[in-house]
Amino acid sequence: MQVEHMRAEEQVQFDGRGVQVWAHTIDDDPVAERVIARGTDAEPVKVYDDQGVSKGEFTEVVWNSRTQEIESTKGGGGIDVRR
Repeated sequence: MQVEHMRAEEQVQFDGRGVQVWAHTIDDDPVAERVIARGTDAEPVKVYDDQGVSKGEFTEVVWNSRTQEIESTKGGGGIDVRR
């Protein structure tokens, strides 16, 4: 059996290569190899580097689980993630 979709809600966090992402909701789609983190107005998605330094706050962050990189962001400013 293969999981096609998984959702976590209420102050969830995941770690990727060089980043830590905190969000209100995280949807994991292993088939598409994407993790989508979404925030709310009161609780935006927060991205930190591996040293705990803030890289920004966003309404949405898409993580590519194959390449282990942030693919896109919505809301907030740009992001500078060290690779």
